Amino acid sequence: MKCPTCGQICRTDREFCALCGTPLKRKKGHGGLIALLLVLVLLLAASGYVFLLKDPLDLTSSLRAPAPAVQEIASVQEDPSTIVVQETASVPEGTSRADSLFENAAEIFVKDRYTLALCKDGTVKLAGQSASPEFGFDLFDWANITQLVPTDFFVAGLTADGRVRLTGEVSGYEEAARWSDVTRLFLDGDTLLGLTGDGRILAAAPNLSFDPSKLHDMVDIITGGGDTLAVARDGRITVLRREGMLWDLDGSYGLKEVACNTDYALFLMEDGTVRTGASLYYFLNGLDSPYYGWENIDQLVVGDWYALGLTRDGKIQGASTAYDKPIPDTAAWTDVRELLLDRERNIVYGVTQDGRVLAAAASPETALPELGSWQNVASLQISRNYIAGLTADGRVLAFSWPEAPAVLNCSEWANVSAIALSNTHLAALMGDGSVLAAGDNSFGQCG
Repeated sequence: MKCPTCGQICRTDREFCALCGTPLKRKKGHGGLIALLLVLVLLLAASGYVFLLKDPLDLTSSLRAPAPAVQEIASVQEDPSTIVVQETASVPEGTSRADSLFENAAEIFVKDRYTLALCKDGTVKLAGQSASPEFGFDLFDWANITQLVPTDFFVAGLTADGRVRLTGEVSGYEEAARWSDVTRLFLDGDTLLGLTGDGRILAAAPNLSFDPSKLHDMVDIITGGGDTLAVARDGRITVLRREGMLWDLDGSYGLKEVACNTDYALFLMEDGTVRTGASLYYFLNGLDSPYYGWENIDQLVVGDWYALGLTRDGKIQGASTAYDKPIPDTAAWTDVRELLLDRERNIVYGVTQDGRVLAAAASPETALPELGSWQNVASLQISRNYIAGLTADGRVLAFSWPEAPAVLNCSEWANVSAIALSNTHLAALMGDGSVLAAGDNSFGQCG
């Protein structure tokens, strides 16, 4: 710095000239003022955040959005066939489309994150996204599709000329894209199966557990949650065994359906009798099967520790598969035409010939839904969070459990010909081919 009086060059940190003693007046910078202004701005922003967002005194409560709508579940029930959930369920209102999600649909399918429609012209329509964020479903150029097999991670489509289209996370299933002459597709566990016109069985899976190449002249595949059976043209059954299982149906005839848990497989024969396969553990420990002697059975359901059989006259046979474990009390049920099982809650549902819905649980502490007012139900579907019924006159009835992501608003729907239910939403196929959807729309599955 230069002294204004004598011209002496002085250090910039001196207050007086070292030669003549003249005070040195240094020019003040604006940095301090700018810093002060920044501090004031930050203080004002912090004060606004605390006041408007944190609001410790609740001064802005009048500006907040109202709480989600509450679904009331009644607490009085006169029908002894059901027990009412003894609590009020706080379930938010879900999206319910007033306009059509798709047009010209022939079949509909739902998974938690998407809705799928097979259209009458053989094209495929999608709303929502696949469960894996790395993979999307590219269905734009699909044409001449006659069958769809949807999963959480991929979709398989069968074309009219017997080819297979794949989209999504298809690692391990690429072989299916090279199949030909396929007449039907099946999914059993994580295995995609194809039945060809000349009776061969094709299989694709990330970890294929059997070789179907030796099977010939087959006309049908019966799946049972990992237990795949092939039916020959003459009715003979071939079992594709799982490791550690001792099925004894090879060479038998007349199989109708399979129902199983981790230890038992029940085989319902066309004559109404039941045959049993057991795990190696049950065989080595000499545990008896409780199902020998069952006759006149029309349908089977198997829970974790019990099995139920619906007889042809509408009554229920029941037996436990574990020590000292109770089974649902269905002794008073009559005129039942269909059984459904909620494995997660161990609740069994029965639909009667006149369309009533019955419910029973293995444990008396299990809360049951109030469905006593449901009438004229033609078909029933259940998922982890919902129960939905389609009436004979095309209306939809819905029940939402307290943990459901949203209420199903579908009471105004009419002229419904089919429904499809996931853990998050419900889709309905209308008589004119349009599709409506209701429920949670976090992934755009309702449009």
